Order: sequence, then structure tokens, then C-alpha cells
Amino acid sequence: MPRCPRVNDRALLGLRVFVGGSLILGGLLLVSRALLLGPVPPASEWTRTAAALGSGALAAAVLVGRNGRLPWILVAAILLGSLLANVAWATLDETGNAHLVLSGLAPAIALLAGAGFLLRERWAWPVSFAIVSGIGPLFLTIAPLPPSAVAGAFALFLADALALLPLAESTFTQKAS
Repeated sequence: MPRCPRVNDRALLGLRVFVGGSLILGGLLLVSRALLLGPVPPASEWTRTAAALGSGALAAAVLVGRNGRLPWILVAAILLGSLLANVAWATLDETGNAHLVLSGLAPAIALLAGAGFLLRERWAWPVSFAIVSGIGPLFLTIAPLPPSAVAGAFALFLADALALLPLAESTFTQKAS
């Protein structure tokens, strides 16, 4: 099997732990930052219902995918589609409910991607790559963070993106999941 030059199994494991751990830590930091921002603005019943149903659907997709009853590419598409739709909603929303996305959905997907990546789930690679190379940096442009936090997050996103590249081959050549 062709491999990235000079990358052994131990190095790949280290990269996998780094990426999975940083996504989990990033999700936890998003939650803690959201708690510091204060209470979520009042939301309509529709917004609350949509958020609850969306969270349930994401968890169900991951669990069904984990059991092998849903193709990994569909699990990735569900997570990415949900995240992209909610990014659009957060940037266009004039009611202040964007806080729900930044404090709830984004950390949940980062935590799911990090855990999935550590568990060697195929769907976690494209979701992780999208988070660190596009969606995460986009969130930084709309999240109220100090410049030092933004700089640190961009550096971590870059390190994660570079670490994900040599992991692509081992992720997609493993047994189907």
C-alpha cells in the first residue's frame, strides 16, 4: 500500500490523536466561550424545535453510521450540510439567534468529529477537514473573540489541516465503516 513518505504508523496515530483531541478541545472551548457570552436570546418555538430536532438527527445519523447501517459518506454529508445550513442561518439571522448556532451546533459537530476521528470513522475525515479549513475560520470572523484567541485558533486550524493530509490515505483505505 503506498504511503506518505517517512510517515510510520506511530506518527499517524500521533497525528490522529492531535486532530481528534484538538477538535474535542475546540468544541469544549466554544461551549465555554458561549457560556461567558451570557444567556441565549429568546428564541421562537420554531427555532427551539428546529434546534432540538437538528441535534437529535445529527446524533441519530452518527449512531446509525457507527453501527454500519448508513454509508459513511451520507453521515459526512448530513453533518456538513447541517453545519453549512446553520452557518448561513447564523450570518443572515437578524433576531440574534445566531448565538444558538455558535454555542450549540458548532461545538456539537466539533465534538462528534473529534470523537469520530479518534474512533477511526471515515465520515469524520471530511467533516474534520471542512471544520479546520473552512467553517471554523469562518466562525472566527463572526464570533466575538479577542484578537489573540483568533490568532491562536487560526494557528491550530492550520496545524490540524496539515495533520489531516497524511491521515487521508489511512482513513480511506481502512475497512468500510
